[in-house]
Amino acid sequence: PISGLLEQPLVSFEEALASVDLQTKQHHMDAAKYTMFGDGLLTDDEARAVFMYTCEWTPRQFSLYFLVNLVLRDSDRSKAIPFVPYIKLLCTALGKLLRPTSGILWRGVAVDLEKVYQAKLGKTIVCWGFTSTTYKMSALDQFIPENSPCRTLFSITASLAADLGPYSAYPGEGELLIPAGTVFEVVNVKRFSSSLIIVELKAVANLLGLPV
Repeated sequence: PISGLLEQPLVSFEEALASVDLQTKQHHMDAAKYTMFGDGLLTDDEARAVFMYTCEWTPRQFSLYFLVNLVLRDSDRSKAIPFVPYIKLLCTALGKLLRPTSGILWRGVAVDLEKVYQAKLGKTIVCWGFTSTTYKMSALDQFIPENSPCRTLFSITASLAADLGPYSAYPGEGELLIPAGTVFEVVNVKRFSSSLIIVELKAVANLLGLPV
């Protein structure tokens, strides 16, 4: 779904979102424009693209990050066309933000995925969307409470990830993003209780040519 993405021309923040239909889009774009990003690592357009990715709509299914990942995972490439300029800008920013990781990265879902990943044990999978992770397991509780009927946690080993903190609408979440198109090896799958499964993944390649 994302082949040839990096060959697309780089455009401004406003142009990148011009063809994307989002409720209250202008409100979040204005917030991005008037937020100060002081480290100079990214251009203003790149910083705003990252900020916009971290913004939360209500309901969350209307959020830009949700829609971007939805179209990236869809086999119908035409659905991604309106988002391509934005995805290109975001990937350019992430390429500058990638830094060596200092430990295991975590993400989680409130679904029992033991059988799904047991079938893929020892194999590789491609995550066409962006992979949101954190060093802090406690940060997962706001998305999948401990009293959830079942939780699948992903223990991810990746040499590099992009720390979104300085550019995030929610810097306290400690979000680290692994770029779209990353290939993971399924290293281990273990059930720790009736309600907890941990899947170990290792990033081994990226189909956009970004380092992992």
